[in-house]
Amino acid sequence: MKSLKKIASIFIVLLVMFVLSGAALAAPGSDEGNIRVNCNVDGAIVQLLNSSGSVLYTATIQNGYAVIPVYTTGTPVTEAVISADGYQTAVVSVNNPGPGQTTTISVTLAPTDSGDDYDGENIAFIEVDCNVNGALVQLVNANGMIVYTGSIQNGYAWFPIYIPATPITEVRASASGYYNNSTPVYTYPMDQGQVVTVNITLTPVSQPSSTSTYIVNCNVDGAKVSLIDTNGQVAYTGYITAGSVTINTDSNGATIGEIMVEANGYQTQTITITSSNRPAAGSSATFNVELTTGSSMSSTTWIWIALGIVVIIIAAAGVYYFYTTSKKSENK
Repeated sequence: MKSLKKIASIFIVLLVMFVLSGAALAAPGSDEGNIRVNCNVDGAIVQLLNSSGSVLYTATIQNGYAVIPVYTTGTPVTEAVISADGYQTAVVSVNNPGPGQTTTISVTLAPTDSGDDYDGENIAFIEVDCNVNGALVQLVNANGMIVYTGSIQNGYAWFPIYIPATPITEVRASASGYYNNSTPVYTYPMDQGQVVTVNITLTPVSQPSSTSTYIVNCNVDGAKVSLIDTNGQVAYTGYITAGSVTINTDSNGATIGEIMVEANGYQTQTITITSSNRPAAGSSATFNVELTTGSSMSSTTWIWIALGIVVIIIAAAGVYYFYTTSKKSENK
């Protein structure tokens, strides 16, 4: 009977250790935090940048705020750029949240003049002509700050500029599928009503023939997209921005076998890639993924669960064996 009690004690200890370790691994938000941006303009675009100025995450203000899940183990966010047509762009510093934490910033966008009536006001104009309708245009002043933002419509964007002010020295333009471009502003409007025209051209991104393109559409901005090769290794990653991400791969390199899309607070989704849906060299394929809310356990958590089940079975078998053995001994 002493042996039976000893085995039972070992079984209980193993079970407690498994439960505690599994709970720690399954804790949501273990490597993710959130950045909440409060803003007075619904529809404003929020871009989270790293220290190099690269855009890591993009979201849209809805009902006065946007909550953006960010990975705390990756490149940290250092800056937020909030912009909207008809409003001056705001740039604020951001502290990257820790695991399971939320960093909150509040921004009030100031409207630019509507452009309908400028009588008696010290306003000049910058017209930006561009070959791509819908392209995002940013005006940068001599201090390196983005002070105006807009978009190309019918081949141009029109900016009323208050004078005197820190001069605009650069125009930046960007659009999906095109290389970013910038151009200096050599003549800054100084007189009321003066118009300065700046021309900027965007060049389409050309894909080398060995490139295969994966386009993943998803309903969750900031979701992480991983292209996993046939050996189970992550070969390429990207993040959903404005509902989509485009990932270019070398078709002469790793063979993609699976697409995995994951986001904090949503169930992870996977798509199996075969010869029937894998894009050939020089071509692209589009995949649509819809994430649904709910917890999603990682593969590591499932492994711990499987190991725990094995431990329970072995321990139960041991208890049963020693129990039956002790009973036989007592009967003798």
